[in-house]
Amino acid sequence: MNANARQRLRDALLAAELLAKELDGKTRDGFLSDPWFRAATERQLEIIGEALNHVRREESSVVDQFPTIHEWVALRNVLTHLYDRVDLQIVWDSVNDDLTPLMKMLRYLLKQSEDDDPEG
Repeated sequence: MNANARQRLRDALLAAELLAKELDGKTRDGFLSDPWFRAATERQLEIIGEALNHVRREESSVVDQFPTIHEWVALRNVLTHLYDRVDLQIVWDSVNDDLTPLMKMLRYLLKQSEDDDPEG
């Protein structure tokens, strides 16, 4: 894996870890009632989606190993381009249900890339 794609995976993982940390103890109602927290959540999801969009373009082999990569990019596109139609329940469900598997996949891909290229 090239160094740029590896860095994008790190960027996505950092954003996901930040979200996971900040979500700890948050309720759905707390999320929905806090516009600043919603905005921060959406920003981290945009970073994740943008980073993964670059990865899928630069390292097509990752797509076969990462079945949900397109969904993360699509979520980023909705947040960015259709901001006025964002379904907050989908955002909440994504960060609650899909963030842990995402972090696991990102760690796996980073470990695999480091094993393949210990210098990188």
